[in-house]
Amino acid sequence: MSAHSPADKSSQQDHDDEKLRSPIPPEVVQNAKVIQVENIDYALALSTGPQLKATSARSLQLFAILLIAFMGSLSNGFDGSVMSAVNGMDQYLDYFSIDGKDAGGGVGTTTALIFGIYSIGSIAGVLIAGPVTDKFGRRGGMALGSAIIIAGAIVVTVAKDVSYLLGGRFFLGFGVAITTTAAPAYVVEMSPPQWRGRLTGLYNTFYYSGSILCTGITIATGRINGAASWRIPLAIQIAPATVLALFAFILPESPRWLLAVGRKAEALEILAKYHGNGDHNAPLVQLEWKEYEQGVKLDASDKRWWDYSELFNTRNARYRTFMMLLMGFFGASFLGHWIAIPLILPCYSSNGLEMVSGCTAKWGKSGANPAGANAAIAFIFLFGFVYSLTYTPLQALYPAECLDYNTRAKGMALYAFAVSCASFVNTYAGPIALGRITWRYYIVYIAWDLFECAVIWFCAVETKGRTLEELNEIFEDPNPVKASTRKHKVAIVEKGDGKELITV
Repeated sequence: MSAHSPADKSSQQDHDDEKLRSPIPPEVVQNAKVIQVENIDYALALSTGPQLKATSARSLQLFAILLIAFMGSLSNGFDGSVMSAVNGMDQYLDYFSIDGKDAGGGVGTTTALIFGIYSIGSIAGVLIAGPVTDKFGRRGGMALGSAIIIAGAIVVTVAKDVSYLLGGRFFLGFGVAITTTAAPAYVVEMSPPQWRGRLTGLYNTFYYSGSILCTGITIATGRINGAASWRIPLAIQIAPATVLALFAFILPESPRWLLAVGRKAEALEILAKYHGNGDHNAPLVQLEWKEYEQGVKLDASDKRWWDYSELFNTRNARYRTFMMLLMGFFGASFLGHWIAIPLILPCYSSNGLEMVSGCTAKWGKSGANPAGANAAIAFIFLFGFVYSLTYTPLQALYPAECLDYNTRAKGMALYAFAVSCASFVNTYAGPIALGRITWRYYIVYIAWDLFECAVIWFCAVETKGRTLEELNEIFEDPNPVKASTRKHKVAIVEKGDGKELITV
């Protein structure tokens, strides 16, 4: 159980062993199905209680609820792509007298400011994102962030000069920082633990849905003469943010947040409704509720808007924060230790793809080698495929999982800050380096990816197969990586009144 201190670990182990001792004859155990589990209490709750079905009415309702929260990621994907798309339109460049028609897109200081102000807005938004999400709940954070995004989108849509674009882009970045703090926290806390990885991973894939939608719209509107060609894509940013803003307070609040503010009855009702199909006595509901009461502190730093100390004041907290920042600054493929070989292979394959992309780009320079240039395009596509398959779903999932409840909102805000800083550096340093050292710039990425692989392999903990509160036991262990991969071998024995787990 996650709430045990190191001093309690031996007693907890004795408790687990005692719980699994049984007078059942050895031959019955010998013929039983044997499985390996990460956590005995969690496995027992899943095996003995009613199974949630993805096609049940309650589950479908939960999926619809989470789909609303996914609009935060969809909006972020659209916001992150729309300016790149309209920056290639002559209509946009002419309207604002921006240099770059001959280069195929806006260039120079003005364009750099228009793009960079978004990251600056995100960094500024981080300052209030955590406190807002803690004070007003996950729903309140999603609603406020979306409202600010709507305001920013309106400003850039009606823009008369560059100052409008700068102001609107700042507000867009500011609002996105809040939604990307609140929405992932909401999804990971509302998801049943057995579906948490898939549902929270799906959240971040909506970023690319927004990006693809943006690309399709701008291709169509690019044929329009006049300002409507770029105003329409900028205006459509309002749609997903409006959906999230309008429906945020219709959604059920995170039961952990409700418990943290003393609304225990509401918290238990929502937990039972969506994790136990309405059954308050379901073993999984009882296990989670017990862990909530032990793990959610009523007087922690989330009650003080200025207090970020619990992200760093213990070894446990520092390791959690390190794992969160790992995802913020690293852009390598990241799977986890439960499939060890595929962890390394995507990293090294992505390195190879980058190298081949760089070399073929060099060979294809000025049309000297069209086949090489085409190969570069193909390998860049494959690199994107590998990256999206392995890393994209975990960008929202892993940081939110690693943080405990009382630091999750502020931790996710810090994560957004790390991502914004990394994005800001890449936006400005990348083009300069590529222009000065050409294809050799890819070697920098190769070295960085190899470094990432090593750090991930030796430092990253596994989060699969546990409730969020049970992860505390891992981070309290002297060797969190080893503790996270430790498994218990148990036999599932059918009994007259249900099932029992027996150690083997």
